[in-house]
Amino acid sequence: MTFLGICFSNSATGAVGHHNLYLSGLSYLVAAFASFTALQMTERLRRAEGRAKQFWHIGSAAVFGGGVWSMHFIAMLACETPFKLSYSPSLTLLSALIAPLGIWCGLRLFNRAVMLRSLAGSGVVIGVSVAAMHYVGMQAVQFSGYVIYRPTFFGASIAVALIAAIIALWLATRLHRHWQRAIAAAVMGVAICGMHYVGMAGTVFAFDPTRTTLGSVISPSIMVLAVTAGVVMVMMGGLFCTFLDRRLEEQSEAETARLRALNDILEARTQELEHARCAAEGANQAKSDFLATMSHEIRTPLNGVLGMAQAMANDELTPVQQSRLDVIQQSSLALLAILNDVLDLSKIEAGKLQLEEIAFDIGGVMFGAHATFTALAHKKGLSFALQIDPAARGAYRGDPARIRQLLYNLISNALKFTDIGEVRVEVDWMDDRLKIHVSDSGIGMTPDQVRGLFQKFTQADASMTRRFGGTGLGLAICNELAAMMGGSITVQSEAGVGSTFTLHLPLERLADAAPASLAQTDLAVVDIGSDVKILAADDNPINLLVLKTLLGQVGIEPFVVNNGEEALKVWAEGEWDVILMDIQMPIMNGVEATRAIREQESARGLRRTPIIALTANAMAQHVREYSAAGMDGHVAKPIQAAQLFATIDAVLEAERTSDDESLIAAPARL
Repeated sequence: MTFLGICFSNSATGAVGHHNLYLSGLSYLVAAFASFTALQMTERLRRAEGRAKQFWHIGSAAVFGGGVWSMHFIAMLACETPFKLSYSPSLTLLSALIAPLGIWCGLRLFNRAVMLRSLAGSGVVIGVSVAAMHYVGMQAVQFSGYVIYRPTFFGASIAVALIAAIIALWLATRLHRHWQRAIAAAVMGVAICGMHYVGMAGTVFAFDPTRTTLGSVISPSIMVLAVTAGVVMVMMGGLFCTFLDRRLEEQSEAETARLRALNDILEARTQELEHARCAAEGANQAKSDFLATMSHEIRTPLNGVLGMAQAMANDELTPVQQSRLDVIQQSSLALLAILNDVLDLSKIEAGKLQLEEIAFDIGGVMFGAHATFTALAHKKGLSFALQIDPAARGAYRGDPARIRQLLYNLISNALKFTDIGEVRVEVDWMDDRLKIHVSDSGIGMTPDQVRGLFQKFTQADASMTRRFGGTGLGLAICNELAAMMGGSITVQSEAGVGSTFTLHLPLERLADAAPASLAQTDLAVVDIGSDVKILAADDNPINLLVLKTLLGQVGIEPFVVNNGEEALKVWAEGEWDVILMDIQMPIMNGVEATRAIREQESARGLRRTPIIALTANAMAQHVREYSAAGMDGHVAKPIQAAQLFATIDAVLEAERTSDDESLIAAPARL
């Protein structure tokens, strides 16, 4: 019987090949070695991802298929027959391609998620491809006769191929140690050789002198060389790739371990930094709380000192009394300046200092600063001149309060360190920058002293602290403020000759002439009238006495209470023009009282009563809190009479403007 060109017969007669023991043993070793190499590569396949997985798919199929093909032809060379055997090149090449391709397909089909079904399906594909490789290779045999197969052995060889393929896949998924793979490879070598030799046992070489070989053939010697080369190349290539991949994997694992260790160190360091950050934030918050507390505690008694000194300044005093009062005022103001410097420095270091961006008249700021220090300059017998270049006059956008602070520091230092000669202030506009020069003919400085001039708590010479006083914070704060405005401060100085400080500010210029609305008001001459009804709430008797004294000098008698609850009750019983509200009070504090008043005004449709915070809590976050609660103004303690009257006048004016607008809008609503 012939099927697809293959002859089958159970009664065929002819020569049955005998196998050379040594070559047969070599074929087994090749099969076992190929199996071991393939198992090693499938382990890499199991771990690979993406393109690497495709590479190991192809590599495993090529090594295992090539090994099986090599084993087959070594076993064919071991077969000894009475005839001279040669091989068809085309069929030999086809047989060499069948096994790797079939094994590749089987590996692609294999799915661990559905193990049993996948194992059977992939095993059948691989087993059939190995059997096909064997019998196509047998068909490649060329001699004077026919190759006839006994059906029983033919079927048995295919069954062995299928079982061997399924076993090979099962072992590849179960065994991961080298010694386990070695045992599995030995078993698979027996199975692969078993398939070949079972098939050869049922193969009969029938001699037919009339049949001759067709076309070109490959001689056994060339086949030996080809098979040997194939075995060496495929196996060594597989082992090399496996070894290389393992080394790379080991390096990758080592690198992963190193990175994991670094990551652990980084996480530990991050935690340490986080703890340090939390500790620093806690320390910074503790510092802020401490400064706020100290500010409040120092400002409260200082309010009594300065408040009464201001009140006494309006009384008739003897020259001796006036001199002593001047000492009290100057000492109190010096203490207040130090306190303000410490608070400013704390806010700058914490990044919480915010600058205003409002329109202001540079002339008003400069003349105001000049007027502030004129009396001191004359007292020391110094010439004190102010010159504003016409090109610099006009309106600018910036923070006039901080610019005024810069000017006060620079002018104050110039007057402090100058005993003879002059202090000159000049303003000009060059290169889109406002430049303010403060020059003096004082003691001057050496280059080394200039280099350390803007460091905190530093003065040009330690002896200066004893002679002139000061904390060494003023210029450090000035330098920080100028930098926050985008500007800088430069110094030119010569010891024994004098110094010139130049403030460079890149301010936005709004107009060459300042509008009348920007003209600076002299706070000392604000007249708020004597018919203003004022409710004052403060739990400190000294603070209440200061308020009553200052307001009494302008004809106002405030109604005083001791806490926010009393203020809320008295407000509800009458009408008030202004409420002066302390913040830290027992029972109900000033913020709570303000919120309660605003809620009742809204619920009952009442007129809004202006509320001004009078408190020693002068830090920016506190002022924002007061504004959010509904307060209309803020006056820091120690209270400056001029600032108090100006703030009262401002909130009253705002209230009058609001009432006028309501009257104008009323007819439209009707």
